[in-house]
Amino acid sequence: MKLPNLSIAFAFVVIGGVGIVGCQGQIKSDTIKTNKNTAEMFKSKVIVILSKPLDKDSYAINIQDYVENGKSFIPVFTTKEKFTESTNGADLGKPTIEIDGILLLSMMKGSKTLRVNPRLVDEQNLKASELMSQYKTEIEQLNAKLNKAKNDLNK
Repeated sequence: MKLPNLSIAFAFVVIGGVGIVGCQGQIKSDTIKTNKNTAEMFKSKVIVILSKPLDKDSYAINIQDYVENGKSFIPVFTTKEKFTESTNGADLGKPTIEIDGILLLSMMKGSKTLRVNPRLVDEQNLKASELMSQYKTEIEQLNAKLNKAKNDLNK
């Protein structure tokens, strides 16, 4: 499965839900660990599952969320290999995209849980609000660039 590279000036996110029954245990809300891996994770590209394909005539990105044990989460993968390993290579019937991690965080609602590399040994459950706080400066810089690009287009 080829993952498109998403470089887009403006975007908004629509979270679509799907219920699944899981046996992986409760989703726990971990605080952000201070290891280098987590600190750098969203400064690069990440992979997310879409609820529907991208529309070339729209700036919308419809990200798929899932429910396990009554808790909603958005799966995020750090590499294509981690996505394949997590899904056991199964075709989920949903498109995926590779997106800038800071762009993804800039579109999140603080109440969301991001489940990074689900079902793998390096799985982490992170609150969007905590990530948005950790990456506040980067998100503000990105938003400034996006606003400038928007203003330049409207001239």
